Amino acid sequence: MLAQLLALFAAIFAVAGIGDGFYLLWQNQTANASLAFTVGILLLLLSQFDRFESVKGFGIEAKVSQLDNKIREADQINATLKSLTASLAQLAFEMMSRIGRIRGPIGRKESLEIEESLLQQMRDADIADVDIARAVLPVRQIVAFDILRPAINEVDKRLTTWESAARQRFGAVRQPINMTDPEYIGAQAELDKLRTMRERLQKIRALGYGTKQSEDLRQLAVDIKANAETADFTPTQDFYEALDDHAHYVRNGKHRNVERWVAGELE
Repeated sequence: MLAQLLALFAAIFAVAGIGDGFYLLWQNQTANASLAFTVGILLLLLSQFDRFESVKGFGIEAKVSQLDNKIREADQINATLKSLTASLAQLAFEMMSRIGRIRGPIGRKESLEIEESLLQQMRDADIADVDIARAVLPVRQIVAFDILRPAINEVDKRLTTWESAARQRFGAVRQPINMTDPEYIGAQAELDKLRTMRERLQKIRALGYGTKQSEDLRQLAVDIKANAETADFTPTQDFYEALDDHAHYVRNGKHRNVERWVAGELE
């Protein structure tokens, strides 16, 4: 608004200056008329200053910023490129996650290299961290679960062994079954505990991306070991490595031990 007002005043004084120049010229005051014409023309140019990229004349040269439109166009192109880069990266991560689920041709080492390359391109495009995190999430979810898989399988295997023994004990209950028989009550209670443990493991599998998966699995292993029928359960070192690797990956988006991850390709 201020710029438009100044331009208006400049135009008014420009017209007045040029008119005064003609008047002085008519009065044969050539020197004064030239000065009036000069001031009038300069004011006229000043009133239209934003329409020129550069102005030369009267011994002066002025650079003008009429590049606003071009700058706006460049900003729009830049925003479009950012959006396109983010969309393509998200599509690539989504495809990588799906290929990984069906055990396709992308190995862990190659997948890591592709991921880092895409992330670097997104950073170079000045894409916001929150958009980068959203784009890479599908791959992170799959990788995090695969890191935890050995620990989940170890617990699942122990529950399967327990289930087999518990069903044998239940099948050994005297027939016909007497609902008040302590042997029957004990066998049924054992199956109920087993069912609870199974449900907890299933919930852990279904948890979303986060450290709660490894935390809950660690607690489940403690509770299984505290159970009388499974007191001999001793998680392996690989079990605890998987829990720690999972928690580290979720918190930092990077592997705690890249060599161990690459060496542990799914069979």
